[in-house]
Amino acid sequence: MLFRSDNMSLLQSAFTLNYGWDLQSLMYGVVNRGDSPQFFNDYVSTQGSLPAGTASMHFITNHDENSWNGTEFERYGAAVDAMAVLTYTLPGVPLIYNGQEIGLRRRLAFFEKDAIDWNGGIPRAIYPRLNALKASNSALDVGANPGKFLAFDTSTNAVLAFARFRGSDRVVVVLNGTASTTNGVVTAGGLAGMYRNAVTNTLVKLRPQTYLPLAGWGYRVLTSDLAGGKTVVPTKLTASRLKISLRTGQSTRIAPVFTPREVTDTYLRWSSSAPKVVTVSSTGTLTAVGRGTARVVSRATNGVNLVISVTVR
Repeated sequence: MLFRSDNMSLLQSAFTLNYGWDLQSLMYGVVNRGDSPQFFNDYVSTQGSLPAGTASMHFITNHDENSWNGTEFERYGAAVDAMAVLTYTLPGVPLIYNGQEIGLRRRLAFFEKDAIDWNGGIPRAIYPRLNALKASNSALDVGANPGKFLAFDTSTNAVLAFARFRGSDRVVVVLNGTASTTNGVVTAGGLAGMYRNAVTNTLVKLRPQTYLPLAGWGYRVLTSDLAGGKTVVPTKLTASRLKISLRTGQSTRIAPVFTPREVTDTYLRWSSSAPKVVTVSSTGTLTAVGRGTARVVSRATNGVNLVISVTVR
């Protein structure tokens, strides 16, 4: 049974689900006010206080929001799919509002009959894939035996990363909570391994620490079910700067971009031709040591490389 009220005490005796208005407010704040995506981890901690066997129902749109505040595209813009991913993968139950599955781009009348033109939209491929993920992974279960939640450390607060797991089933989500490209490192620790992107079917190798560049509002939804997964190797590495000038003691980080953007293994081996001039860390941070010139090379596992010319003054 479902209720609308924010009175959580009603979950104690009569209801098993409540509307997740708190998450909806958090998503709006992250997208429209620049709030930290790390707030989503804090939200999950509050869900642990719900009575056993109950859960919140998560949504990016519903009749109230659509009619009074606008469609999901009006409210979330380019982040609409990223927010939909959260409604499916954070602990809770996802809601699909009529018309959402065809990308309905108009507000429906609240008090009058306002039929949806099912031929007037374009079916959105993300929802069948998320539905299949939800149905087939016990890691996303709610109820008496829900999947567990674990937040991953990331090198930047712009990136939200977490795992849901139960038994051998695992779902990992890595999401850029900003409109700008990020080049974060995700610490998966003991949940490292091979996964499959449930949206693109690309195999993704999560190492204990993994470099995962993401476009603005980009995301990876990874499952331990590898069936149908395909290996993708990089054909090219690029960077915004191929020639760098530094002063002694100065540091800067290089964030290579893969072509294609999503590859199976993002591991990069870094080296400097002149460590007495410039050193380079395992995550691509260059540090100027002494005057001179050097070549810094970033090499992918299949041999594709990127060469940076460095001058230290």
